[in-house]
Amino acid sequence: MTQTHRRPTAVEPSFEFVAEPGIPAAAEAYAREKVARLQRLAPGRIIRVRVTMARLPGHASGRRCRAQADLDLSGRRLHAHVDASEAFEAVDLLQHRLREELVRATGRPRSRAERAAARPRETGA
Repeated sequence: MTQTHRRPTAVEPSFEFVAEPGIPAAAEAYAREKVARLQRLAPGRIIRVRVTMARLPGHASGRRCRAQADLDLSGRRLHAHVDASEAFEAVDLLQHRLREELVRATGRPRSRAERAAARPRETGA
């Protein structure tokens, strides 16, 4: 008789997505996927996620989309916001910013690539 081991299912956080007109409908699923990947970095369970996306009218810098996120980590709140040229870029940047916040909040060391990028480079003179 063989036994099968089932991995316990993770409880999905409450996810709220608020988008102004002009934000693609697919941005919600993309944001949900990107934020879900952050769960492994969290010191505990992510209880609630709220992502807000808006168009920035007439922005001369080319940054036409703003994304904001609030995460509830069992009572501890993390907030991040970014501006980007389009919605999917904003979600990518938001995921990166939230990852930085989670690493800072947990005191977890950065990856080897992040440490290498942060090291000052020697210049040959």
